[in-house]
Order: sequence, then C-alpha cells, then structure tokens
Amino acid sequence: MNETKPGSDGHTMVRMVMALCVAYLILAALACRDPQVQEPEGTAIKQPVGGSAQSRTDSTSPKPKETAIEQLVRGLNEHHDVTISVTTGTEHFGKGLVELSIRGDGSVTVSNRASGKEQSFTGKLDTAELAALGPELAAAGFTTLRTPGPPRSPGDTPVVLAVAQGGQERYRAELWYADRYKMPGLDRIIKRHDAIVTKLTKGELPY
Repeated sequence: MNETKPGSDGHTMVRMVMALCVAYLILAALACRDPQVQEPEGTAIKQPVGGSAQSRTDSTSPKPKETAIEQLVRGLNEHHDVTISVTTGTEHFGKGLVELSIRGDGSVTVSNRASGKEQSFTGKLDTAELAALGPELAAAGFTTLRTPGPPRSPGDTPVVLAVAQGGQERYRAELWYADRYKMPGLDRIIKRHDAIVTKLTKGELPY
C-alpha cells in the first residue's frame, strides 16, 4: 500500500497555481501585442532612403556623352585653332554660294562666289556673342543633324556644316536648305548664319 508523502499535496497545489499564473501572463502578453503582422527581421524588404533602387537609377542615369567634335563646337571660344563654317546656296543661283567661317578667336569671314566672281568680308564677334554661339549651335545639333534624304524639292540648294581644327577638316555634314522646315535645329543654324552674314556684309548678303 503506497503511502502519501507528507506535504506532497501542498507542493502539487503550488505548482498548479504557478502554472496558471504563467499561462495568464502569456495570454495577457499576447492580448497586448499589435495585431499588425510583423515580418521577420531577416526577410523584411528594406527600401533605400530616397526611393526605390529602380527610381534612383532612372533619375541618375548618365546622359549621353558628348563627342570630341561636339565639345569643340560647344566650347568654340576656348579653342582658337577651331573654325566652324556654314555654307549655303550655289554659285549660279541668286546671290551665289555664301560661306560663313567663325574661328574660336572670334574672327569671322564671309566668302561669296557668284557667277565666277568672288568677294569676301571680314569682321569679329565680341566676347559675349562668341561665348553664346558655341552652346547655341551645339544645342541645335550642329554635329548630329542628318538629312532625311529624298525626295528633294525643285530648286533646293545644299547646306554644308563643317568643323576644322588646325587647318584640317574634322567634321562635315551635307544637308539641304528645305530640310530646315523639317528640322528645327537646322532652321536655327541657318537663321544664325543669315543674321551674322547680314550684319557683316551690311545687308548685301546672303540674299
């Protein structure tokens, strides 16, 4: 016959009370928790400061790098050995062929050849005008314009854009006068050409 040890009932009761207390504390803690589901620290996706990686990449993507020729045009006033030229017209039509040449030192030459006769005019752009001219021509696409190709309008005349350095031609593009109506950049270049030529020749050229 088993004998009940003295005090065993008391110990059992204490353990039961302690278990109930622990269970109560656990339930109370669970009831106080934020019902929002929390992702485990190791699996949560952390967004970088300042937006997502994709948006940050898009906003800081480098712009197309300028070619060496584009840099020469944009910084024309910094390169005294560089000459840019715009040629319009043909020798046997209207006022003939008109070539405007501008050096990086500001010196300007207008050469005109019409029906076998040649004449030239010289002048100089002031510092501010020269400094503004390079960026204006570069923004208009002086070294990137390409002709859309045929068909050509009857009586259309060529336009030649060129860049030379140290007496050697480094860039040449052959377009057409009527292209200006499809290409805003070429239209701006021709307008600048006409304004400088008109001023230098006192209105005798280009028309």
